[in-house]
Amino acid sequence: MRTINLTSPQNWQELTPKQLLFISDLYLNKYEESEFLTRALIGLAGLIPVPHKIEAAEMELLFSFRTSEENPFQLTTAEMHEMSTRLKWLLESPGLCTPPSLGKYIPVNNRLFGVPLEQYLLADAHYIRFAKTKDRSILDKFAAALYRNKENELWNDQAWKNRIPKFSKRSMAELNAVFIWFTGVKAFIMAKYPYVFPNSTGSGGESAPDEQILQLLANLNGGDVTRNRLIMETHVHEVLFELNLKIENSQQK
Repeated sequence: MRTINLTSPQNWQELTPKQLLFISDLYLNKYEESEFLTRALIGLAGLIPVPHKIEAAEMELLFSFRTSEENPFQLTTAEMHEMSTRLKWLLESPGLCTPPSLGKYIPVNNRLFGVPLEQYLLADAHYIRFAKTKDRSILDKFAAALYRNKENELWNDQAWKNRIPKFSKRSMAELNAVFIWFTGVKAFIMAKYPYVFPNSTGSGGESAPDEQILQLLANLNGGDVTRNRLIMETHVHEVLFELNLKIENSQQK
């Protein structure tokens, strides 16, 4: 019996940026579950259909494929179904993954390490607005806030505004991939700092409104509002870690 070695990602973290783009495009096509999973299997496992090779054996259809490393082989419908159901995690809320580069633009760290609070809040505000309105222009602004013109470039509000027209020319699949990734990283952040986001299930839904975050910042400025600018420039994980610790300590007193 011939052994065929087929591999595909087992979770969101194993998706490559190219595979995330592929899945993003599948989402936008709104396929029924079975077709979505079948197409996902074919794409993620690198299956290449062999034309005109659908055969029947013992009343069951056989589908012929090949891969870049395998000669043509056949899979039954039962085998296709069994393998595709292993990808049902794609139908659940996104987890941590890695966003793709978009042309010359480079994404920030996939866990938002090194991202200042101001940049995070700006992206999050546009994320929430797009989720509610589905306005493409808001999606452009959201995605542009999470990319840089070059590696190690510091956050710059004007550079973000200059990027927006460029992002309006990117495909929906590309921008939707950014949206999917941010959904996953929001869930990661909410789970990591549960005292800051007490009502979150960690499923990637809406975060606390900006007003609530900014109100919590008052715990850090010691009543000195002139420190707010410095806090906004501080990396988001540093701010949320300190906020989380302060709230936890206050609740345990």
